[in-house]
Amino acid sequence: MEKFENVFERMDYILEKEGMTIANLSKKSGINDQTLRGIYSRRSKPGYDFIVKIVNSIEWVDANWLVMGESSGCSSENINDRLLSIIESQQRTIENLTSKIEILQ
Repeated sequence: MEKFENVFERMDYILEKEGMTIANLSKKSGINDQTLRGIYSRRSKPGYDFIVKIVNSIEWVDANWLVMGESSGCSSENINDRLLSIIESQQRTIENLTSKIEILQ
């Protein structure tokens, strides 16, 4: 994940990366348009409900990254990498067991 100074810069990045407008994000997240505009204009600070709605509506956004600027390692890319590693490991196990069964027959 990119490094940014504060939550406002990270929010700006979300819009940019998603290619969305505030109105689009409002519809997708269920956050009131005026609430979003207040946050994006830096008149308001995002609260808990806001953070939860953003994290739930944008797949790649990690709550720890959004709030603190640090990744918790649970992004969809990391999860996909871990799942792929598990699948490869299981495939090797299947191949090893298959070869042992063939030897026993």
